[in-house]
Amino acid sequence: CDPVMGDHLGESGSLYIPKATAQAIRDELVPLADIVTPNAFELGWLTRREVESEMQALAAARVLGNERVLVTSSPALRRNAIANLLAGPRGAVAAEHAAIANPPHGTGDLMAGLFLTNLMAGCDDEEALKRASASVFELVARSVRKGADELLFAEEQQSVVKAMALVTSRRVLEAKARA
Repeated sequence: CDPVMGDHLGESGSLYIPKATAQAIRDELVPLADIVTPNAFELGWLTRREVESEMQALAAARVLGNERVLVTSSPALRRNAIANLLAGPRGAVAAEHAAIANPPHGTGDLMAGLFLTNLMAGCDDEEALKRASASVFELVARSVRKGADELLFAEEQQSVVKAMALVTSRRVLEAKARA
């Protein structure tokens, strides 16, 4: 379930959809999903929690109770970076890369699709996360570098198929998140 509901806009955030629809996603769809892929704003809205640090994101992801929660555009540990944080059955993993100013819309949708594609291709959670994160980062970077206001799938499809971008991944200690 990719709850495309809203996003951060500046310091605050807002829903893209009517509140009743967002509530139905939270109350009816999310509990049915094996994998949920909210962005940090959506995770905070779904759980009614602040998501301003990696530990807050991980704690909120675990509150949802789904087998896997992939938080896109999650707070990163490094300065000027962004993360994709996966809370899965074998622990939590974060994949970080440099933040890109003014990225096109649709990066979370692409991340969700590529993560699922990599899982279905037989990758374990961490490898699926790393591959999807690298592809999205590279496609966004190339699109922004060319001045595009949307993702350049056709021109830059090799970024999606076999990304060359380096993405750092690391295990996240959960004991601190639950404290």
